[in-house]
Amino acid sequence: MKDPSTFLSAEEMTKRRTPRELSDWVTTIFDRYSESNEAKAYFRLKKGLCNKFLKEVWPLALLTKQLFGDSDQVICEPVLGNQKYDALIEDRRGDAPIQIKVEFTIAVDGHCDHLRMKELNEKGRASVYGDVRHKGTERTGHSINIDNRALSRDELTSKAVRLVTEALRGKAERPYGPSHWLCVKFDDHIWVPNKGGTETIRASVSSAKQALNLDFAKVFIVGSSGELLWELT
Repeated sequence: MKDPSTFLSAEEMTKRRTPRELSDWVTTIFDRYSESNEAKAYFRLKKGLCNKFLKEVWPLALLTKQLFGDSDQVICEPVLGNQKYDALIEDRRGDAPIQIKVEFTIAVDGHCDHLRMKELNEKGRASVYGDVRHKGTERTGHSINIDNRALSRDELTSKAVRLVTEALRGKAERPYGPSHWLCVKFDDHIWVPNKGGTETIRASVSSAKQALNLDFAKVFIVGSSGELLWELT
């Protein structure tokens, strides 16, 4: 069995690609990590480079595919490190090339999501919507209990707004500049089932953004479904 830690390399992740090439490559990575239960478990817990892939490279593919389609005049380059951006986009469609620096963030309750993935790995199932309770630590071991419940449309909408707003707030009051974009990825297939409440969420998040000091030329919300893209004004 192949070691899942070898499925990704920094060199492969940071290769310059067109939006189509990047989207196709991302699909191959998802396929690699679906080959075995061991690989799935590694991927779900965002081990190794999977963390960067899921938080920065996948969102870059989602964003650029919807913005630029099959253009071969746009080049995407994920950037690893601690600089104030996670990717570069070179747009050559105009008279002069434009370089855009993109910062990514994820609208998710990180700790609860991690515990859900642990429960899924250990028991083969985990409620997406139930409240998560646990005892213990990573070192001593977790005892995890997740309610098996459903949420109403209003509850789903409220949680989606909260998660996206918190993600935006995490990037507020920081210096970036006019060459920077912000992109928030959220799981619209979970929080916006059947696209119900989409406009309510967008309006609420747009309103919340107005109260935040975000130093970005553009702010986008992209859905993990690959079908949702909002530019917040």
